[in-house]
Amino acid sequence: MEIQEWIKNIKIVEGKENGGGYTNCWDKKNLTLEINGKLALYSNPSTGKKEETILEGNLKLEEELNRVEVLIIDETNITELDLSECSNLEQITVEQNPLLTSIDFLNRLPNPEKLKHLEIRSNNFAATTLDFLKRFVNLEILRLGGGADTLTIENLEMVKNQVYNKFYGSLEPLKNLKELRELDISDTDIDSGLEYLNREMEWRNFSCGVWLRPDAKCRELQVEKSKYEPSSKIVLRVRQKRVIRSQTRKSTKAFGWFGLLGIVLIGLLVAYHFLFKKKVKVNPLPPKSRLK
Repeated sequence: MEIQEWIKNIKIVEGKENGGGYTNCWDKKNLTLEINGKLALYSNPSTGKKEETILEGNLKLEEELNRVEVLIIDETNITELDLSECSNLEQITVEQNPLLTSIDFLNRLPNPEKLKHLEIRSNNFAATTLDFLKRFVNLEILRLGGGADTLTIENLEMVKNQVYNKFYGSLEPLKNLKELRELDISDTDIDSGLEYLNREMEWRNFSCGVWLRPDAKCRELQVEKSKYEPSSKIVLRVRQKRVIRSQTRKSTKAFGWFGLLGIVLIGLLVAYHFLFKKKVKVNPLPPKSRLK
């Protein structure tokens, strides 16, 4: 079924308390649009019953839906996505859409500085570098590749058929993403540029694993990651603790020597006072009468 036609009848809810149990819905209160192709239903006019369907074709968010702030589109057969009228997006999660081959929907996104969370794993994007991400300077979470949670028989079959995100090149386009705190490039061919990553990002939040594609070039960064000396918070904390311990040991050692020397000097002064210093006899002052 054409997704553009299907979305006209999407369930509308008012807030999480009412829409928490629904997957395919438009939450008008929280401005969240969630679409899951595997759970999509439509009302068959001939039977009057809701039946499963495959969502396909082009999708453009318009009218009320262009107010969306959180967009989630999973497991559909859409071929094109148009978000050119969505000026409030803060999160985009578009995953496991095997017929989606172009990232142009991100190039045409207005107000890219508002986007904080971008997750576009397990699609079929054509070979491209990460230059398209330069505009998203306030990104905090960026997931581009596979990952352990995508290791399924279905995804392995997709990779076998050359269906995966074909990102390649360097991490250099991310050098101005100063807010980035989580990055996943697993199963991609991104193979260089660790030195350009945000130094405030904790090292454990950078993933370059090989889960679905044993020959993925990102595996080269695994070796580099083990050698690289990152200025991450974790490393800084470890270094700070080591410096504190080292300074404490040095201070304790220094205090020990100075303390011993001080005790020896005090002992010598006491001995000198009692053994060598003569007592001086002080005559009392005469009474006033004798001074006349």
